[in-house]
Amino acid sequence: MTDMTWEESINHHRNNRKEEIMDAAFQLFLEKEMPQVTMKDISAKVGISRVTLYKYYSDIHEIIFDFQIKALREIYDFVQQKVNLGVNGTEKLNIFLKAFIEVYREKADLIAFTGFFDNYYQKIYPTHELEEKYKNFLGENTLLLNILKEGVKDHSFSSDININMTAELISHTMTAMIQRFAIRGHLISKMRNIDPEDLLIELTVVINRYLCISKQENNEI
Repeated sequence: MTDMTWEESINHHRNNRKEEIMDAAFQLFLEKEMPQVTMKDISAKVGISRVTLYKYYSDIHEIIFDFQIKALREIYDFVQQKVNLGVNGTEKLNIFLKAFIEVYREKADLIAFTGFFDNYYQKIYPTHELEEKYKNFLGENTLLLNILKEGVKDHSFSSDININMTAELISHTMTAMIQRFAIRGHLISKMRNIDPEDLLIELTVVINRYLCISKQENNEI
């Protein structure tokens, strides 16, 4: 392994520091409501001065957006690795949906953060630059869209579905449910006497029923 150049070493140190800042901010966002966390809180949590903190981030919104992208990328990568094991549209969709349930079970804090993010920025993004950065990142994730296209092509799913609309429907429904359950699933379980995970499993059944090819279409193939 070759030694890093001076520039690589500086970038490595900078990236590590930014990771420390994001992770510290993440812990604070789980402890407090997002609007209540300040740059002063974050610098104290990391153990650096506010002057040093501002060398890495100009404001708290940049930290929040960087961590949101980091959290979603971790979730997407986890799901992608699972889906790669599938051999057709139906199998990949089932793996995709089950992987989201695993995410809810194993990465609840990350899911909760994405819920806090959506609530905090429910009306407007702080800057056009951050909005474009986030929009471009979201545009990179076409996994579910590709699964649906493959399923229609191999006749796993009904040929008359609107692929783009269906991908949005599934994505927003699954995301909304796991966010809600990650944040207040314990209360829902207590008040409704039902396990939120059972509801997620039932949702996967509903989605599969919606997408499955009809008997009539099967006979025509």
